[in-house]
Amino acid sequence: MRRARRIKSEMGRLVNVGRFVAVALLAVGCTMGGRHGASGPTPADDATTSTAILTLNCASTTVTSPFPPTAHDREVLGAVLLPLRYQPEQNVASNTPSGRWPYGVKVFLFIHQRARPVLATIPRSSQAAMGWGNAPPARTVRFKSCSNMGVGANGWTGALLLKSRTACVPITFQLGTRRKAVPFDIGRHC
Repeated sequence: MRRARRIKSEMGRLVNVGRFVAVALLAVGCTMGGRHGASGPTPADDATTSTAILTLNCASTTVTSPFPPTAHDREVLGAVLLPLRYQPEQNVASNTPSGRWPYGVKVFLFIHQRARPVLATIPRSSQAAMGWGNAPPARTVRFKSCSNMGVGANGWTGALLLKSRTACVPITFQLGTRRKAVPFDIGRHC
C-alpha cells in the first residue's frame, strides 16, 4: 500500500514536471519576450487582446537572411516575405492554458532591413490575434526598421492565435502609405 502511494506521488511529480517542460518549450519556441525586444501593449479591449500597437524592435529578430529567402513564397509591398497562404490543420497547435485563444499556428516572416517600419493589423471582426514574445495577444504589431543591421532581411517568429482550429485570417500590412491585405487560410481554403 505504501509503495503504491509512493509510486502515485512520484507519477504526480513527473506529470507536473512534464507540464512545466511543455509550457517552457512552447514559450521558447514562440517567443522573443519583452526583455528581448517586445514592448507590451496596453490597454486591453478585454483581458486577453490589446487594442494598442505592440512594437517589436530589432533585438526581437530571430535570424537574418539574404533578401529574399527561398523558404517563403509571398512578397508583400516589396519588403515583407510571408509563408504560404494555406497552413494545413496539422500545423495548428492547442494552446495551454487555453483562455480566449485555444489554438495557434506559428508564423515566421522576414522584413527587408532597408524597409521603413511595417505595421501588421488583423481586423477586429476576425477570430484571430497575433502573439509575439511575452506580450499579450494583439491585433496590431509594428515591426521597427532594422536598417543598421546590414543588407538582407530580419526574421521574426510569432503565432496567429485562433478561437477555432480553422480560420480565414486577413492581415493588412502597411509600409509608409502603402497597404496590402494578405489572407492566411488556416486549416481550410478560404
